[in-house]
Amino acid sequence: MSTTTPSSHPPDATARPNDKAERYGNLAVSFCRAGTLMLIAQQFALPVIAGAAAFCFALALRHDNKNVRCFPKYPLFIITFWTIVCAVSLYLRLRPMFAH
Repeated sequence: MSTTTPSSHPPDATARPNDKAERYGNLAVSFCRAGTLMLIAQQFALPVIAGAAAFCFALALRHDNKNVRCFPKYPLFIITFWTIVCAVSLYLRLRPMFAH
């Protein structure tokens, strides 16, 4: 006679109870990092963050890491997008300094 009772759910079908808490925690950490970078970089926050994102994605791609957790799922597209955002943002920020 067995003392264990059969479960109505298979072990891998049950969700972890802290799944939502973990997702919200990860989201909060992402916003905290972005906020910290904005405090440090201030008016240059967008070009700094966009450039860093493009650089990090390029390094990851160079080292054969194609596991992208960003919504487009295409590393070259992401790198191109953030490089353009960085360049346009820098241009718009620095243009008044060089205008006569």
